[in-house]
Amino acid sequence: MVKNHKRYCVQKLALKNTKPFAEGVNRLCFIHPENNARCIKVVKEGSIAFLRSKRSFIKNLRSNSYFDDNLNEYNAYQQSAITKGGNRIYDHIPRCYGWQETDIGKGLVLDYYSQDNDKPCMTLEAYLKTNGLTPDIEEKLNELADYLRETRLMTKNIISHNVVIGPDGKLKIIDGIGASSAFSIANFNNAAKKNYITRRVERMFLRVKWEVGDRKKSWKETEKSGQL
Repeated sequence: MVKNHKRYCVQKLALKNTKPFAEGVNRLCFIHPENNARCIKVVKEGSIAFLRSKRSFIKNLRSNSYFDDNLNEYNAYQQSAITKGGNRIYDHIPRCYGWQETDIGKGLVLDYYSQDNDKPCMTLEAYLKTNGLTPDIEEKLNELADYLRETRLMTKNIISHNVVIGPDGKLKIIDGIGASSAFSIANFNNAAKKNYITRRVERMFLRVKWEVGDRKKSWKETEKSGQL
């Protein structure tokens, strides 16, 4: 599997006149024009400069690669939980196929989770807004939590708009792979990694309960206190 992560396609794909199926703060997401089972994430023009403008003087001493979400995601896919995890690791995350040149910049290619009509699968956020915390989705969240503890996959905080309900019915984390900091001790110490993942799982459930609750407190306040 590791060799797939190192592929680099030099042929440029035309995306300039293509509408992205999703747009984040820093990246655009397109269906791969040659393979509709994959997507291409491209960093928005000017996003790195924008991120630099929001950071401190000390952090601005770092190179542009520090602010590149695509490069950070690619590097996150090199963690041992993925490179040594076999097929099991892809139960809840997309495969990463490496780099692809496009006419709007270098893109990162990953699995694309779609419905029968090729539209993207529903996000967990959209499901919760429509249906609330149903027994079915609670079971899926527990399954995801067990997977994280078993595989020791490092993620940032798991936010519902970064999770979709895949065609196989399982929750898929489509963004936020990797530790919150490249210098986190959890990257180098097994006990610290276990504690880190435990906190991420607890925070995932807290976030879901906050989203379906009355939201009397902001998420920032809720996260800080650890309770609704």
